[in-house]
Amino acid sequence: YLSPNKPIEVMVVAESSGSGYIALTVEVNGVTRLNSALTTAPESGYHAWVTFIVPPNTTYKVTIGGTASSILKTWTEIR
Repeated sequence: YLSPNKPIEVMVVAESSGSGYIALTVEVNGVTRLNSALTTAPESGYHAWVTFIVPPNTTYKVTIGGTASSILKTWTEIR
C-alpha cells in the first residue's frame, strides 16, 4: 500500500485457526521494521497484533506467517 502525504497509524490483528505460533512482519519502503509479534497458540482463536506508524509517501505491507494456520482478523488505518 502507498501511504498518503500524511503519517498514518496501522493496526493489524491475525487469529490462529490451529496450534503453533503467529508471526507478523512489517515492511516500510521494502525495509523490515518489525519482525514478528509472536503468540503461542495451543488451539484456534488466539491473536497476535502489531501497531505501527507509517511516514508520509511511503509503501508498507504486513505479512502473516508462522506455524499456525492464521487469518487476517482486523486491518485498521487511522489517517
